[in-house]
Amino acid sequence: MTRALIGMAAVVACMADAAAVGTSPGVEMAEHGHWKRLKTLVEPRAAAHANDAEAQYLLSRVRMAFHDADGALAPAEKAVALDANNPEYRWQLAQVVAPRLSACRRRPLAEIEQA
Repeated sequence: MTRALIGMAAVVACMADAAAVGTSPGVEMAEHGHWKRLKTLVEPRAAAHANDAEAQYLLSRVRMAFHDADGALAPAEKAVALDANNPEYRWQLAQVVAPRLSACRRRPLAEIEQA
């Protein structure tokens, strides 16, 4: 009985800590890699609420998890445009853009100029 109470107190403390930080269930799912579940929740939310920065951010993360870098760019840009002060949104945009930049560095300059 005592172990059960201690365990429940620990769970409540963790939940309170997550709530104090302001972590949403969507962010929690992303951190734990529940991409399929998150995809089913976030795609309709992002479509219904185009000005929801968190939904756009999560949509970008889901698309990157499914290796859709082209599809991840627009929501990442939209999330940063809606809330430029959020470092997580800016980091996600950098994660989407960085592979594109490194691909440009590997191509010869003459090839880039011709394109």
